[in-house]
Amino acid sequence: MSATTISLVDERLVDAVAHHRDGDLAAALAVYGQILEHAPGDARVWHLSGLARHGLGDAAGAAADLERAVVLDGGRADYHCNLAVARHALGDLAGAAAALDRAAALEPGNPETLANRGVLLRALGRLDAAEESLRAALAARPGDPVALNNLGTVLVDAGRFEEAVAVLRPAADAGGVEARVNLANALRLSGDAAAAEAALGPVLAADPAHAEALNILCLVRMAGRRFEDARDLADHAVAADPGHGLAWSNLGECRRQLDDLGGAIAAWQRAVALKPGLAVARFNLGSALALIGDGAGAVAQYRAAVAADPDDARIHGTLLMALHYAPGISRQAIFDEHLAWARRHAPAPQPVPVRDPDPDRRLRLGFLSADFRFHAVSFFLLPVLRAWPRRDWEIALYSGVARGDPYTDGFRAAADLWRDTAGLDDAALVDQIRGDGVDILVDLAGHTKDGRPGLFARRAAPVQAAWLDYVDTTGLPAMDFLVADAVQVPPEDDRFYVEQVVRLAPDCLCYGPPGYAGDPAPPPFRENGYVTLGCFSTAQKVGDGALDAWAAILRRLPGARLLLNGPEYRHGAARDRCRGRLAAGGVAADRIEFREGAVHREFLTHYADIDMALDPFPYSGGLNTCEALWMGVPVVTFAGERYCGRHAASHLRAAGLDELVAADAAGYVDLAVALASDRDRLADLRATLRGRVDASPLVDAPAFAARFAHALRGMWKQALTKH
Repeated sequence: MSATTISLVDERLVDAVAHHRDGDLAAALAVYGQILEHAPGDARVWHLSGLARHGLGDAAGAAADLERAVVLDGGRADYHCNLAVARHALGDLAGAAAALDRAAALEPGNPETLANRGVLLRALGRLDAAEESLRAALAARPGDPVALNNLGTVLVDAGRFEEAVAVLRPAADAGGVEARVNLANALRLSGDAAAAEAALGPVLAADPAHAEALNILCLVRMAGRRFEDARDLADHAVAADPGHGLAWSNLGECRRQLDDLGGAIAAWQRAVALKPGLAVARFNLGSALALIGDGAGAVAQYRAAVAADPDDARIHGTLLMALHYAPGISRQAIFDEHLAWARRHAPAPQPVPVRDPDPDRRLRLGFLSADFRFHAVSFFLLPVLRAWPRRDWEIALYSGVARGDPYTDGFRAAADLWRDTAGLDDAALVDQIRGDGVDILVDLAGHTKDGRPGLFARRAAPVQAAWLDYVDTTGLPAMDFLVADAVQVPPEDDRFYVEQVVRLAPDCLCYGPPGYAGDPAPPPFRENGYVTLGCFSTAQKVGDGALDAWAAILRRLPGARLLLNGPEYRHGAARDRCRGRLAAGGVAADRIEFREGAVHREFLTHYADIDMALDPFPYSGGLNTCEALWMGVPVVTFAGERYCGRHAASHLRAAGLDELVAADAAGYVDLAVALASDRDRLADLRATLRGRVDASPLVDAPAFAARFAHALRGMWKQALTKH
């Protein structure tokens, strides 16, 4: 390049840089382009062009120009540092890290490089290294507000909120709007809602449409359970920035809390479209879809949430539970996912010494649950505890109930030892259980919402068994036994359980009807002139296959009606799903009635309005089946391929009602049609069911308690041979 060309380049460069400094990046970029036509080997201009493109939001163009600059002049640390910023914006974290490593090698103490490296390391989740790099940047440039702000966000990510507040205050005082918003977030997380609102005041006064400030204030109001205010703030945030995925996610939660489930689903769908890796939005969307019965959609969202946050055991456990509500998932796939949970999340088990190896001594038997309250557990466990053979056993109950009720009082009265455990983490509760000398510990929850599989993974007692409220293997090597029956877990399914399956006969559960259940009412077909079919299980249990089967039944019974009763049906999304699927099967909307459940005493009276119950699938009704039978309503079912799909079959057979169990789904349709068409048979069942159930093993608590105690004693003796 001649001296004249160099002179012209320098003159034009002065003009371009002036545009750049004035903020007219488009004009600057145009001039940089003209210069590069004459001087394509000028690294300075490629660097400046890259900075202009970055400022205009063209991360790909910026990275390309900056890469050209470092090829032409690889000895400039600032070139490598800015290339790292552009690659970071593109999501190329590995490439950004390589560029920063090169910059650091050229100028080890450069505060700009150290600060950018800290930001990148935070994005990579390496919080300790990010903090170290940012503190080094501040040592080189004390008080730098940008580095302070970035350090504060690292400390927030690490959960060190009070330290974050101390770091962010001087950054906010320096006038940084972003730092003030981050300070408000740290104050919110530290529990100081008033200070968080005060920090946001100046930001929103200057810019009422500041989306992130509105989003943080929304979270403050949500924490205070001011959901209408929070929803309005979230609405403003997404209006100000329609691409703010977190604000859409928070809007979804506000709508859910205000019982607008359809609106919540729409907001979460928008959130995950904007931020596919936002685990909380995926999880919440999955939970909402599960609630309305979209099992396949729920599983898809939970899988995405697990991929986004693979270390969250709660999210992964919720996926395990959701698999049982979704059609088309094999038993092997469900088993494999339970094993994957255990490999990823289960802590190593600890040995527990047997305090006295006498096989026949009085044993301390522990039950652990967060459902010692009004819950299905109450109707299956409380009558058994009251009938338990106490001479040889001592009962310890470990209760995670946060708010007790009269059922909690009943459990407490039935226990020899009662422990409130809601405030204890798994490690502390393991110490408590071991200190109490529990010989056999029974898990009642598994991977359900408030289950504590991590505690059982550690091994809290010499013998551990799973029973009652979970419907599969726990996947835990430290869980020794699973209590089931031959209907719900037939012997050929043992390969899908890590536990040794111990079967009670004829049923692994015993139902205790509530004293307030009134007498069965006359069959409603007599007054109505038509048969009413019903399902009182949650919408979550009603899969598409069940709706298709019900449509087939109703097509063959043109005068029949269908009553669906459960709290989820207060949501239009749940009703619309059922109506739409049934309409596709030829069932008019006026043949379907929805109810929203009721307090339990009243809920039981609703059985007076149906002639026959249709068991849902793929998740069968357990307590609902027992309640229907007690209220004189026959239940038609078939044994599905999963534990969760066989509850009704087990309870019906225990009650001596094998004739109500079909061989398969097609037989289920035929059986339902035949029974609904035989009004004399319906009337006879209405009159005799309660007596038949009352005389059956299904409600014989003393006999069941004796069988269960005998099985547990056998587990104890078997375990002693291994110690």
